[in-house]
Amino acid sequence: MPIFVVAIIFIAFSSQAKDWQLQLSERGVDIYTQSMDSPPFQKFRAEIQVEATRGAFLTLLLHTEANPDWVEHAEGADVIIFQPPNRHLVHTRFNPPWPVNKRDLVTASRYWQEPDSGVLYLAAESRPNAYPTQEGYLRMLDAEACWQISPQEGNTIKVRYEGFTNPSGNMPYFLTNKVGIQALFNTFTKLKRQLTRNEYRFANPEVPKRREFQSKPCNALLAEETAVTRATARHQ
Repeated sequence: MPIFVVAIIFIAFSSQAKDWQLQLSERGVDIYTQSMDSPPFQKFRAEIQVEATRGAFLTLLLHTEANPDWVEHAEGADVIIFQPPNRHLVHTRFNPPWPVNKRDLVTASRYWQEPDSGVLYLAAESRPNAYPTQEGYLRMLDAEACWQISPQEGNTIKVRYEGFTNPSGNMPYFLTNKVGIQALFNTFTKLKRQLTRNEYRFANPEVPKRREFQSKPCNALLAEETAVTRATARHQ
């Protein structure tokens, strides 16, 4: 269930839209960046509008085996823990082009739907110590990501992704930011194609509904996920 595997190529939704700078807009894919104070990497935002359903989107993200078909530089992803109905711990492996070495990422994620608006939210953050390190891969330690899938007119959805990952290692930040823009664009271009496939477009998975977090849903989900993880660790 590679819900947040795109984090390597790209913290929560920002109300300060003026801070975002449009970097690339082609073929219905818009890529934005936002500067960070520390470290000197950037946050990334990607947006598309596509003729698909929220169910199609969620089914694709839950289909772990299809991860390399649309996520740029992904080798694969494995579900380490699934806690019904909507929580996952996922290990994802990446094989970026030279000179970047292989990396991996462990993320805890949750998803839910706001019942009044019908908007689907997904949030995740890194859990680097939740799974043993793997030989040949550099573990990324710091990542957060959030998706927002909003129903639109004409049987379409608007997909917005925002995320940040510190790639770890001796990787120049200017290279990370430049490569990230193109990799995110390629990912969302392939995402649009995948969502039109019959195996996804007619899917209708069950999604838990919550209305408590209307103001800052992803911030709230991430905070709650952190609290649950710490409580679990204390009882182990």
